[in-house]
Amino acid sequence: MPLEYACIMPHGGDIIPQLAARKTKHLFVKTRESMRKIARDIREVRPDTIVIASPHNLRLQDKIGIMTSENTTGQLNGPRGKKVNLSLKCDREFAQDLLRESTRKHLPVVGANYGTAEGPASDMPMDWGTLVPMWFVAKEERVKAKTVIVTPSREIPLRQNIALGTTIAEIAEKKESASSSLQVLIRLTRTRGLGLMDIIGALQSMTSRLTSNPKESHRIHFSAQQAIHRKCEAR
Repeated sequence: MPLEYACIMPHGGDIIPQLAARKTKHLFVKTRESMRKIARDIREVRPDTIVIASPHNLRLQDKIGIMTSENTTGQLNGPRGKKVNLSLKCDREFAQDLLRESTRKHLPVVGANYGTAEGPASDMPMDWGTLVPMWFVAKEERVKAKTVIVTPSREIPLRQNIALGTTIAEIAEKKESASSSLQVLIRLTRTRGLGLMDIIGALQSMTSRLTSNPKESHRIHFSAQQAIHRKCEAR
């Protein structure tokens, strides 16, 4: 999952055609076309995860928020009773990895959930800074990527917000490395005939390099080990 695409998108409600007032709808034609062009570009790269840095979600004093909920849902109202709704699945694993790595780097981050710890009711209210761009990406272009919402802080030094962005890219690259390593391991088992203990040893070495968290490394290794045992028993 390398970082494939980055952009800045406006988020005024009138950009969404269903919310635009009749008298001003024509004023947003070019902006709407640009939003749709970006949404098509995003669809073409087929992302697994979309990270949104919104200035209008939780405003945490001197802190960057990282949303760790399973879902996010929002509604925007327009003139004469018009309204739109959007619900998105969140990439909770990516968000938690980002929170851990940012904490390790001593960035001023806070993880935030809403409702329940997990399940359908773990549902962060979606702000317009997220809903408007994602309306074109998820609703119009039907991009199925999961979402991660972060909230940069205006009270902290700019370099710390930039460091968060760098960390997002590092997490994406690390996940790509994990995927590539697993693919290499699978190819090795097919072409070289490695035995079960060889595979488990390779997994243990690989996962220890992929994460700085020993517990997480053990969890990945153990899950993969179980999968290999099940595969062997099936044969």
